[in-house]
Amino acid sequence: MSTSSAAATVVSNDISAYVGEDKTLLVTVKQDGVKKDMTGADIFFTVRLRVTDPDPAVLSIDSISQPAQAFVLLPQSDTDKLGKLQINILDTDTVAVTAGEYFYDIWIKLGGLKNSIKFAKIVLKQPITTTIP
Repeated sequence: MSTSSAAATVVSNDISAYVGEDKTLLVTVKQDGVKKDMTGADIFFTVRLRVTDPDPAVLSIDSISQPAQAFVLLPQSDTDKLGKLQINILDTDTVAVTAGEYFYDIWIKLGGLKNSIKFAKIVLKQPITTTIP
């Protein structure tokens, strides 16, 4: 575990979404207040009912097994993309999840170092409309 100070900026710490909804999370990673180059980073997004729940998680997305759902915005040499990660929660990821309050975290692995960059709540609400052709 690295002791470096990596911090993430998310538009909102807590996430609110509907069960069965597509949701895009944009995360900016900074170290000591400066956007950090994330080229080559692996991303891990995990949702659990309780922090201490054992595996399997309610929802798990990572850039290794789901590269289209979790990725670094490229090129990182572009100042508008520097330090930015994108996580796409698909409608199919939550369609079988019970509406309620959960916890999530985001970890990155870069250059052999592992850092937790975000920990907060995610609230999944039951939609009124459940079928959209």
